Amino acid sequence: MIRRLCAAAIAACAFAGALTVAADARVTYDLRAGGVSFFADAVALVAHDRVRIAFANGLHASADAAYADLTHNRLVLAGHAELQAGSRRATGDAAAIDLQSGRVDILDATAGAHETTLALDEAKAVPIAGDRFAFPELEERRAYIRARRAEVTAHANVRLLPASFPNSPGAVPVPAYLYTYASNPSFGANSLGGATFDQPYGIFGNTNQLLAADFRYETGIGPTVALQDHLVDDDSAYLVTSIDSPQRTDRLFAINGYERLGPHLSQTITAEVDRYFGDLGYSLTGSLGRASSTLSVSIDGPDSFEDLSLRSPDAHFWHGWAAHIRGDYGLATVPGGVFTAEPNPLAYETAYHRIVELYLATPLFKTPFGTTLQTTYDYSRTWYNFPTRFDTFTGNATLSKRVSRRLTLIVNYAATYDYDIYFNNLQGLFYPPVAEIAPDGTPWPGYDAYTGASQYRGFTASAYYAPRPDTSLRLTLATANDFPQFHGYGRAPDFLSFDLRLRPLPNVGIDLGRGDQFGWGGQRYTEWTFAVLP
Repeated sequence: MIRRLCAAAIAACAFAGALTVAADARVTYDLRAGGVSFFADAVALVAHDRVRIAFANGLHASADAAYADLTHNRLVLAGHAELQAGSRRATGDAAAIDLQSGRVDILDATAGAHETTLALDEAKAVPIAGDRFAFPELEERRAYIRARRAEVTAHANVRLLPASFPNSPGAVPVPAYLYTYASNPSFGANSLGGATFDQPYGIFGNTNQLLAADFRYETGIGPTVALQDHLVDDDSAYLVTSIDSPQRTDRLFAINGYERLGPHLSQTITAEVDRYFGDLGYSLTGSLGRASSTLSVSIDGPDSFEDLSLRSPDAHFWHGWAAHIRGDYGLATVPGGVFTAEPNPLAYETAYHRIVELYLATPLFKTPFGTTLQTTYDYSRTWYNFPTRFDTFTGNATLSKRVSRRLTLIVNYAATYDYDIYFNNLQGLFYPPVAEIAPDGTPWPGYDAYTGASQYRGFTASAYYAPRPDTSLRLTLATANDFPQFHGYGRAPDFLSFDLRLRPLPNVGIDLGRGDQFGWGGQRYTEWTFAVLP
């Protein structure tokens, strides 16, 4: 049932979004020329050779060259500038058009500067303001996209036709490419899962919506495609719907939504559904001063979970120490029983829990050799309406040193201790002695010692080198001394990895990484990770 409901909701949202985009995506102006270059870093267009521009308000313009500042919605025309609105006409050596204010400035070598409007009303003489006619010299070789036509939707996107990518090796020319430059951070929301490679291709959109196709490479699937639609309302709400791998029978539909209901209240919704399962999640978060509370409800197939959490504000005391406390009450309904090892599991198809968590953070201490040290401690206990409880304690210490502007060293030690405790002689039912076999096939008689108590301890040492803002290298060496941990079960005792980010071309970034786990579980190296960054 939940799978059908999720699918219907996602389809309805996506259909409504597509209709709204198609209705509202009105082009602010259409620029055509012998050559149009788009510069992603400056968010600007430069056009040369027979420039012609048609504006949505009926104004038409032409010139030898044009510069369009997309961020501030203004244009500069250079060389034989001519503007026409109905029967009204204005000419000059240059023109500056500010679509935000509706002001038009005409510069003529003989007559000087005149100011008028987008309707080319009666012009008045004004002092020459050189900055209004500034035509920046952008390096043509750094152009991200080259085209012959640009359709600009103000404060939203620019569609370039046909589009080629001179600084993107392997990128093939396309009939049209939509580049979104809207400043709304909600366009960064996502409802797709992770992928090794993901390159979005905008289809259409406006200041409140964007429909895009994502060309992806996913582990276990390989090359695939996804469709994703964004609906945004300023920075107060968004709804992202997606279909991953629609060509496959196990295609995945997903929703990710957020809405700020007031200055101290917000809500979120998430959903996923495929051919075999569906889940739905909803949360309502509010704040009382610096304290916060969250009510969440989730449905996973036939199972449902409700949870109410209350977190105190951080209490600061004694030279920078900080602490907070969190309380939690939850209810779970699982057909067949929450505690399946119980002799009568059907008696506990509904179970509730209570959690108390204490958190403590020390100030940042200055330690020898120019290093700094900070530690945190977290303890929680969970009780159920069943003779069991779960305790966990985590301690974390981080030592760091900035060797230079480019190099930073970080050493971290983390330890977590968990204990799943059952009373009334039930421990053996939930953790019975078994003849366990490790992942590499090695017999594991010592597994019998595991009766619900776990520990995870380890050091991590990282060196982060960033010679430039767009280039960085992170080397990480990690050790782990855990229980249970044996022949591929659990974390590798030793692990070495690197992550490299660089930008070989102005518009292409690369993220490359790999790890060495020294034969743990019969595996030496992890898979390569590779991503192309915009």
